[in-house]
Amino acid sequence: MVNPAHIEKGQIQDHMPVVGSDGKHFGTVDHLAGDYIKLNRSDIGTGGLHCYLPLSAVVGLQGGVVRLSMPAMQVKQACMTEEEVLKRSSMAPDEGARLGRKHDDAPRGSREGA
Repeated sequence: MVNPAHIEKGQIQDHMPVVGSDGKHFGTVDHLAGDYIKLNRSDIGTGGLHCYLPLSAVVGLQGGVVRLSMPAMQVKQACMTEEEVLKRSSMAPDEGARLGRKHDDAPRGSREGA
């Protein structure tokens, strides 16, 4: 098991399974987005939406699996949307690329392309 204080972002890989402290599968890593793990929206646990978990919820890595500090049901409640993450991090909307937002997903405005 890896000490979460010493987890480097490169150790969490895309497509790694994510399990709660109860050992139940919750989701799969889409990719890292800043200090968050963005989960695939195709997983049942995420409800068909991309959800973000703070890296601080990671207890460790074991056997290619990301282990979290809470049971899978509680993880669902701890998930945040992209908008919540942006608001919490006080990032400007155009910095969404850091969260994995593609350019054509960016908010539209009168100064687009300026």
